[in-house]
Amino acid sequence: MAYKSLLDENDVKLVAIAKERVGHEQFVRDHWSEEIYFDEGVIPGPIFQINDAGSYKWSGVASYLLRGSVYTNHNRAKSKGFKGNSDGEGTYLGGVYVIHPAAGILYHHIEKVWGDHPPAKELDDAIQQLVMLRKSRGKL
Repeated sequence: MAYKSLLDENDVKLVAIAKERVGHEQFVRDHWSEEIYFDEGVIPGPIFQINDAGSYKWSGVASYLLRGSVYTNHNRAKSKGFKGNSDGEGTYLGGVYVIHPAAGILYHHIEKVWGDHPPAKELDDAIQQLVMLRKSRGKL
């Protein structure tokens, strides 16, 4: 599904929340054209506390070295041309949220390992639900 065009057509904002500012210039330049916010200060900040995102440095490194899911995810991203860097803290897991201002959190996916993605069908369904709510309740 082409999420960006569907979201734009329905006046739905897409934002990123990063744990820190280190390296965000490259991320914005190479991959992100929307708003970006920072959940910094308290470690971990509120969004990362919701994710229960402790630091997964050693288990992530082990998964990469033992050719586990982190290794697979890294190679998938690399084969698609994604180039990252090793700047910053980089050990906290993230997530994907679909949030409606009145209905609240419609969907959330918390990374289990670095590079984990939400199941496409689940994300499609949540975005369709968000779009339907926006149309039925009007813009909020």
